[in-house]
Amino acid sequence: MIAEERVPPDLVRWALMACEAFANLRCSLDHLVWAIGEWQGVISGLTEAQEREICFPIHDSQDKFRSASGRNLRGFSSRVLAAVESVQPYNRPHPDLPPLLGLLSHIDNMNKHRLVLPVGQVVGAVNTKVSNINPPILATEMLRVECAINEVMHNTEVLAIVTSKPQRTVVTFNAHIELGAALAIANAPNTNVRFRNVSVLFNEIAMEVKATIEGVAAAA
Repeated sequence: MIAEERVPPDLVRWALMACEAFANLRCSLDHLVWAIGEWQGVISGLTEAQEREICFPIHDSQDKFRSASGRNLRGFSSRVLAAVESVQPYNRPHPDLPPLLGLLSHIDNMNKHRLVLPVGQVVGAVNTKVSNINPPILATEMLRVECAINEVMHNTEVLAIVTSKPQRTVVTFNAHIELGAALAIANAPNTNVRFRNVSVLFNEIAMEVKATIEGVAAAA
């Protein structure tokens, strides 16, 4: 089954909406530490230049975090510092993606310099249904149904029925395939995942941000 692009997707509009949503998640962490600083009386003792450095640091190593936290969390209690460090990417691995707060920081930083564009992708084999194969393929000849795992563009092969030997006649079938917007995860370490559906990734990161806010707020 080959994709035919009749109307190009509005990737720029999708990107603007997605990147704004991710930016709001990232900003919520900065608002969190500012609110804690106000509540603990930290902010009132800072100069205007020091105030501008107050934010929620996200770093991929302990050395980078501790170097930055001296500026970004100046005067905060040791409990808050420990809570913020506990959720840093090097302390929060993900089973099949790079650490989620690290991904959030990367997406937000990338979008400050250029627009992060989503791509079209098959949502997944679970949502792909093939039916009414005619003529029926013998069970002993049927191997598997393959779905595209890369970016879906015009003329991309999105689905193939693989058999152990060529079929003698033309085979027709019905297929239900869901396409969605995905973000490419390029050169990510320790993962084979290359694309992630935008809404799925947003929900995963949103839950990580929620857990982070709850944990750091409790330490305050």
